[in-house]
Amino acid sequence: MRNYLAILALLLFIAACGAPPPEPAQPRAGDFSQPLVFRVLDSMDRPVGQARIALQARKGQPTGPADLATDKYGEATVAWRPQMVDHTKGTSSKDEVFALASQLDFTVSKPGYFPARGTLEALAKGRRLYDPKLKGLSSEPVLAAKTATVVLRRPAEVLGGELAGRPLDGPLSGALLKFHAGMALVVPHLGVEFAWPAFELRQQELTMRFGWRGASWTGLGEAPLLGQVTAGSLLPLARAVGEELAGVPGVDRVRLEVLAESTPPDDPYALPAKSTVSLVAPLQAYAALAANQMTPDQFLVKHAPSLAVEEPPRTASQPDTAPALKADGAPFPHPGRPRSPAAGGPSAPQAGNPPPPKMEEAR
Repeated sequence: MRNYLAILALLLFIAACGAPPPEPAQPRAGDFSQPLVFRVLDSMDRPVGQARIALQARKGQPTGPADLATDKYGEATVAWRPQMVDHTKGTSSKDEVFALASQLDFTVSKPGYFPARGTLEALAKGRRLYDPKLKGLSSEPVLAAKTATVVLRRPAEVLGGELAGRPLDGPLSGALLKFHAGMALVVPHLGVEFAWPAFELRQQELTMRFGWRGASWTGLGEAPLLGQVTAGSLLPLARAVGEELAGVPGVDRVRLEVLAESTPPDDPYALPAKSTVSLVAPLQAYAALAANQMTPDQFLVKHAPSLAVEEPPRTASQPDTAPALKADGAPFPHPGRPRSPAAGGPSAPQAGNPPPPKMEEAR
């Protein structure tokens, strides 16, 4: 009798527990696809049709050809299959936690324009829990369309100032365009990119402008901006100028400018502060640096770089609270807050002091 009761209790326990939950469906990279959209414009924000876009996959792969062409609206779309990274693979967990990563380099080109290069990245995460009671905590990755806007520029747009309108095959213009073509793939490794116009000539002083992208060396980002730009960008650029442009006609001095923008780390919505790091030296000094006739230390001592910071304009919600000072160093009364006679304000002169002058007498 006791055996029957034990068997019955065991059957009731199994019935109460029920069948184990089914295994979750294993995610596969082929189950996901993300549209990547390229918009190609010229410097006047007009669409550029028939521009060729060459893709080089780093994470994931296209579902179709890796070469695209823009339509009359300057757009091209490709379906991208991301690379799946299973974070729970090889563990005892029955949950599925995974990421879908997409990364590719692209080159946009069209005859009559400088080629443009860039990188496109996207990351989505998903989670599938094994326990049905926690199903509400599961989440599928959202693969929204990723858009990259690319601006193509014509060779004439790289020249400004007295260079604008000159023949592109002239001695100076041709040398600068050749320098630009040779350095286009190099400058990103120096933490900068060409700004527009990249070259400007005024009274025999040639200005080269670059936009700051970030420190090019590991650990260099801990240094101040002036040190980052000088060590990682300006010195290599100065040597390149001395090697490639020594002896070009019509240039006595060369100014290298690196333009940067920064926002306060605690306020991502603040207006950025604009900074310019400049290096000015005679063209002969750049040539001496490139020929090792002058060491980098000697060059920097004689032609020290400078940093100029342009603070963003103040808004109505950020008044200048610093008190204005009189000629004798005493603060003026705050506007709208007259000093009372008890506080020794202008309406209550102290004993032994003459009364304050009238406005006509103070002028």
